[in-house]
Formats: sequence, C-alpha cells, structure tokens
Amino acid sequence: MSGPGRPDVDARPWLPDLTCAARSDAPVLITGDRDADLRTVATAIHRGSRRARGPLMMIDCAEASDVVIESRLFGTAADGAAGTTPGLFDQADRGTLFLVRVDAMSGKLQARLLEFLEGCQVRRVGAQRAHARVDVRLISSAARRLFEQRVGAGFRRDLFYRLNTIHLVVPPGGGGEHHNREQRA
Repeated sequence: MSGPGRPDVDARPWLPDLTCAARSDAPVLITGDRDADLRTVATAIHRGSRRARGPLMMIDCAEASDVVIESRLFGTAADGAAGTTPGLFDQADRGTLFLVRVDAMSGKLQARLLEFLEGCQVRRVGAQRAHARVDVRLISSAARRLFEQRVGAGFRRDLFYRLNTIHLVVPPGGGGEHHNREQRA
C-alpha cells in the first residue's frame, strides 16, 4: 500500500530509512551499485512523501551530452519559431526530480544545479534571468565507489553537501544504511 507516509517497497529492512527520508523534504543522495535498486528506492521515497500526488520526473545524467541534459533540466528560452520549452524542474513543480547518476555531471552542469539550489529559480537555456520559482524535492543517485572518488576531484564539494542532507546507502543485494547529516553532527 502506498501514499503519503507509506512507502511502497518490498524490502522490509528499508522501511525505517525510507520512511525517514520520505517524511523530510530535504535532498536525498542514494548511493549504490545497481541503478535499478537506486531507482526503486527513489520511487518509494517519492510515493511515501507529501509530494506523492505531484509528479516524479527522472533524468539519467550519464545518458546524453551536457547540452541535452541542461536543456532537459532547465528548458529553453524562446528562440524564433522554436518557442519556449519547459524543463524538468518546471514539470516537477510540487513534486520530485530524481537525478540518476548525478556523479556523471560535468563541472558546468554542477554549477548550474548549484545555482538552482541556491534560489529554487529556473533560468532556461538562452535566458538572461530566471523565469520561475519552483517547489521541487531533489533526489540524486550515484555509484558509491565512483562518487566517493570524485568528490573534490571533479565533483564540487559544495554541491555534494547540498545533495547529501540525507544519505541512503544501498549495498549489493539489498539492505541499507541511513545517514542524516543533521544526526551525524
């Protein structure tokens, strides 16, 4: 059974971690080795959150070029006959945006994401100013070993700390650990 406060997930050991993450509106970073497991966890968090009635949008940051990812995330400004295209941040308003394999983002995209996180305002590609403020819950995933190696050596530390408010670790074969930065202090 799913709905606000009730994550839809089969693996019982995950329930306390998912419930904690779902009840919070803080960004979640999920690390592990299998994309399918990470997607299942992200979906369960969204379904158990107060945003469950809103959209869950996903993008795999490793599947396309920087230009394509940036346009899909932020949308494009009016360009002659092409018109304005809303991005995933616009589409995920009052819902959740799941960034799959965020560790694959280039430095340029990391800077754009950090700019968004600082004000929750969307500036479309080609626009000079932000056009809208959106209410989006961000969930990110990364391959654990690769991500640990990249933080500080290609992945911005300031962005890492913004994404890593709640950290769920998905070990091979299920199970899980929960780390809340506020609880670790």
